[in-house]
Amino acid sequence: MKRIFYLLIIILLPSMLYAQGTKDKVIGIDYRNPRNYEIAGITVSGVQYLQNSDIIIMLSGLSIGQKIKIPGDAISGAIEKIFKQGMFEEVEISVTAVQGDFVYLDIFLQERPLLSKFSFTGVNRNEADNLKEKLGLVRGDVVSTNTILNSKRIIRSHFVNKGFWNTKVEVVQRVDSTQGNQVILDFQIDKGK
Repeated sequence: MKRIFYLLIIILLPSMLYAQGTKDKVIGIDYRNPRNYEIAGITVSGVQYLQNSDIIIMLSGLSIGQKIKIPGDAISGAIEKIFKQGMFEEVEISVTAVQGDFVYLDIFLQERPLLSKFSFTGVNRNEADNLKEKLGLVRGDVVSTNTILNSKRIIRSHFVNKGFWNTKVEVVQRVDSTQGNQVILDFQIDKGK
C-alpha cells in the first residue's frame, strides 16, 4: 500500500495540471489540500494490444459521475485493483483536465509481454519434457519477473533433487518479432557435476 501511495505522489505532484477557467484564470489542483471532484471523463492510454479500454475502466472501480477526493483513496485503490490483474508493468492515473468541480482522468498502462514460446538448452529431450510439465508454462501467459524467478527456482529444485547441487539456470528473454508484445524464453541450464 505504501508503494502505491508513493507512486501516486510521484505521478501526481510533478504533473499538476491546470485548466483554463471561464475568465482565463488558472485553476489548479492543490495536492496538499484534498478536494472533492466528480469524474467527468476517463481515458485509457499506453495500451497497444488490449482491445477494449472499457474493461480497464471497469476493473479500476472508477466511473463517470463518481465523486472522489483528490488526492484520496479512490485513485490509489484503482491503481491497486489494476495492478492485481498482473497484466501491467506500470499503472498511472493522472488528471488531464479540471473544469470547476469536474475532473478528467487518464489511466496510463504499460503492458507486460506474453509468452510466445520457450526452450531449454543444456538438457536432453526427456529432461526438457519433464521440466515443461513441472513449469506449467503456456503460450499466452503473462511474463513477469516473478514468472522468470519462479521458473528458475523450479528448474534448479528439479536438478537438486536429482543430486546436481551446483545447477545454474540463466534465462534469455528476447522479443518475438513475428508476434506483437510477445517474448521467447530460453532456459539455459548448466547442471554442473
